[in-house]
Amino acid sequence: MVAYSKHVGTVDPVRTAGILTRECPPDVGAWQDEHIRGAHGPVRVPANVDLEMTARLAVPLRLSGKLYGHLWVLEGATRLTEAEQSAAATTAAEIAELFDKAEQDRDRRIRRDQAMLDTVLDDKRREPPDFQFVPSRQRAMTVLVIAPVTGTPPHPFVPPLPDAELLGALSALPHQAVLTGIRSGMVTALLPVETMHTKAVQLREATARQITAHRAVAGAAHPVHDGAELRSAERRARYAAEVAAADPTGGDVRTWSDLGALRLLAERAPLFPTDVEELFPEATTLLSSRTGATFATSVEAFLDNGGNIGTTAKHLCVHRATLYYRLERAAALVDVDLSDGAARTALHLGLKAARLAGLLGS
Repeated sequence: MVAYSKHVGTVDPVRTAGILTRECPPDVGAWQDEHIRGAHGPVRVPANVDLEMTARLAVPLRLSGKLYGHLWVLEGATRLTEAEQSAAATTAAEIAELFDKAEQDRDRRIRRDQAMLDTVLDDKRREPPDFQFVPSRQRAMTVLVIAPVTGTPPHPFVPPLPDAELLGALSALPHQAVLTGIRSGMVTALLPVETMHTKAVQLREATARQITAHRAVAGAAHPVHDGAELRSAERRARYAAEVAAADPTGGDVRTWSDLGALRLLAERAPLFPTDVEELFPEATTLLSSRTGATFATSVEAFLDNGGNIGTTAKHLCVHRATLYYRLERAAALVDVDLSDGAARTALHLGLKAARLAGLLGS
């Protein structure tokens, strides 16, 4: 539902529900669709006592062969006159023109923003057309990416969704003080760093509502004061999104600063099992054992929770004694002292790397 008028007298329950929820119940939708499917002119949808729905006139909002929706006119006790139906059809035509104009304006804005985003991020010219999105010493910007998780690590975004599907999400995004476009299969945004956290959540949620078949994750880069740094900022944002995709325990939105020691691995991304074996043999040894995945997950959770046994046991839904056993067995398998800070750091980073390489499932 886009808009509604005032109503005098008894209110149709179906209309009330539509106004309050902005949705059409499946049974009501089926009843309406049975009568209006394929219609090119006004159609009367009869009353339905079982649905508590009065009769209404449905007028298609069509222009140039495209259906934008319907104008619904409740009839009440008597049918609409020919003059009233004609007026409704005229109004519907005017509304369709407004929808068509809004769509054309939106498409022009999307094309303009895409060109501007590519210009700024690819550093194609020194003076991009809109200076509010160019970082400077006084104005810090950052890059944010939102991506549907269509695959598994080390390639969580392969295959990428077609641009046509991402365009549907792009058109639904809020655009105040944000420059958005599609780059390499991801919704990409350039925005002031002070709005990063709020906008990251908003844009990810808006994208997720449009792309319901896949989990959507977001990654944000570091603050940028120089346009020459934007390319590396985009790479870091994409890496942060990869971490979010590989490790759901950290949430659907990850920023460069959130990544901690994982930032050390950014230059090696994407990570493959051979990289983990080379850099973190302890993690590879642990995962190669018969119960390695269980032990590795337990150790990772233990280290994620700062070595707190109670919190970790609750998180894993196991008894403390079970957790102690797993930690002891894991430490013995890889010959690591979990009370040693350096050893813990190396193993922790190795297990995170294993997630990024697809060796440790979610």
